[in-house]
Amino acid sequence: MRVSRLSLVLSFAVTACADRTVMRPAPEQQQKVWTFDLPLASPPRVDILFVIDDSPAMRDHEANLVANFGRFVDVLGTISGGLPDLHIGVMTSDLGTRGASDSHSTASVGGCVGDGDNGALRHTPGVEGAFITDRPTYAGAREVNYTSSLADRFAELASVGSHGCAFAQPLEAVRTALDHHPANAGFLREDANLAIVFISAQDDCTFEHSSFVTGDSAADVFRCTSNGITCSDPNTCSPRSDSPTMPDVTRYASFLRGLKADPADVMIGVVAGPPTPVMTHADPMGATVLDPSCTFEASAATPAVRLAALAESFPSRERVTSICQADLTDGLVLSSCVVGIGGRGFSGKLVCMDVDLIDLDPETAGVQAECTVSDVQHPTAADRRERVLARCDATASNLPCWHMISDEPQCGHYTRQNLAMSIERADFPAGDTHLVVACAAE
Repeated sequence: MRVSRLSLVLSFAVTACADRTVMRPAPEQQQKVWTFDLPLASPPRVDILFVIDDSPAMRDHEANLVANFGRFVDVLGTISGGLPDLHIGVMTSDLGTRGASDSHSTASVGGCVGDGDNGALRHTPGVEGAFITDRPTYAGAREVNYTSSLADRFAELASVGSHGCAFAQPLEAVRTALDHHPANAGFLREDANLAIVFISAQDDCTFEHSSFVTGDSAADVFRCTSNGITCSDPNTCSPRSDSPTMPDVTRYASFLRGLKADPADVMIGVVAGPPTPVMTHADPMGATVLDPSCTFEASAATPAVRLAALAESFPSRERVTSICQADLTDGLVLSSCVVGIGGRGFSGKLVCMDVDLIDLDPETAGVQAECTVSDVQHPTAADRRERVLARCDATASNLPCWHMISDEPQCGHYTRQNLAMSIERADFPAGDTHLVVACAAE
């Protein structure tokens, strides 16, 4: 029996599939049958949802945000292997006067109108549909649903303005968006990692009922702080769990974890005011006003205690960044999390043969190998599924299929036949799929 001294080469799933990647598996030859089993890797899928505060509090941050939206795509492109298989959606935190326990609201107070944007993803003319799709194909190109550049289209989607409701409800808005919202169908994929990035100049002010903003003290935005958090000192604050008017943050952490079979597939980013210090002063009319926790040039942001607490519910999968700085890309891209996405496996097309194969028809040019080739999904599970791949026809039109080729530069030092098996596909295989091959060998 011939024993290979080479081990499997493993590549992270975030590595793009190169057309000429070659894998030489460790073979197992029994009764002149050469077999191997390779776990396959598709590009990682990442659904990125931006929840952006469009209240008047964001007015002085708009120019800096627009500049950073253009940089966001550049940073994504620096991930090892290039851009993943992306869905990018943008929504606002404006739910108008509708509270978390209301089914609908028709009330209007200032810029808070009815149900606001109601958790719907934004549309722009340059993007077909409610979100950006940008995915690699097996052939090496990318399939997109937008015109011009990704950076331009994302910046256009994310430029939400600052004329929305002053009472921003990002937590309830994201629940509304991801809880089977018909306008957002297709955005959330079962087998994709989910990254949610909150961008705000103020904390979450999700309230239970519309009466919170339609009562006599509707203009008192400080009620979001007094009802939403509790502090033992300016640097020790946490969300209230007993507020009669605002839901606890744990309600939303539980909802987001429940979106995935593995809660580690959810990542949270917050670009907002640092959660401390929490300090106040009295305005000339004697009303309590929350002080900023950061400033940058002409802009300022108040402490985002509730948003930071949500992020902390996802340890090692979170990033909290101050909005009061020129470069926001670290928080926008969740780089420390996104780079770690994916499993391991073979992401190429060619497999060098480690043994000489039996030629069924020596009179015909090339080696006419006798092989059985299959994609086996969930190979060790009860729902194991096998699809046998056909031998490619003359034009490889019967995808997925396989054929043998001579590749002396890469496989010539293995055997005298210089053979490689080329797997031709229209798309990447599904998750947890193995390539299982058995060939008659000399």
